[in-house]
Amino acid sequence: MEVQILFIVVVGDGQILLMAENMALVGCIGGTSIVDVTDSVREVSFIPGPSVGWREAKTWSHYAYVVTESNGSDDSLQGVYIIDLSPLPDSAVLVKRYVYYIGGNDTKYFHEIAITDGYMYLIGCADWSPGGVVMFSLADPENPVYVGQYQPSYIHDAFVRNDTLFGAAINPNGGIFIADIHERALESH
Repeated sequence: MEVQILFIVVVGDGQILLMAENMALVGCIGGTSIVDVTDSVREVSFIPGPSVGWREAKTWSHYAYVVTESNGSDDSLQGVYIIDLSPLPDSAVLVKRYVYYIGGNDTKYFHEIAITDGYMYLIGCADWSPGGVVMFSLADPENPVYVGQYQPSYIHDAFVRNDTLFGAAINPNGGIFIADIHERALESH
C-alpha cells in the first residue's frame, strides 16, 4: 500500500513537552501517522480521519491539534483532532474531535490552524461567515474555550505574534489584515 504524505512536523525540538525524542507527525490522505524516526521509520500510532488532500498540525504542551478543510458528508469525521502525545514513544491517543457551535456557525472544517501562547486560531472556517479567524483558549488543552473571532473577510492564512494577528485574505476582499488581538474577544469584527 502506498502512503501519500501531506506534511511532516518533526517534534522533539522544544515545540512541545515530549516524553520521547525524534518523533514526527505525518499527514496522510486517510489520517495522521505518529512516527518514530530515531533509527529508522516506525509508525507508533495512526489516527484515522477524513480522506482528503489537505491536513495541518500544530502542537501545544503534549498535544497535537490536527485540522482539515474536508467538507465531506460524514460529520463524524469533522473538527479539530486533539491527540495526546504524552504516551510517546509507545503510542499516541486521540482524545477527541472538537467542534464548536454557536448560532448557525460551527468549526467542522477550516483551512488552517495556528497556536501561539496558549491560544488556538482556526483560520478560514468554512461554516463561519465570512471565514475569518476563530479563537480559543487552550488553558485546558483537551477542552478549548471560545474567546472571540476576527472576521473582516475570508482569511486564508494567518500568523500570530504576541498580540498581533497577520491575516492573508482572498476573495472578496483580498489583501493583508493586521489586527490587535490583545483582548481576543473581538465579537464585533
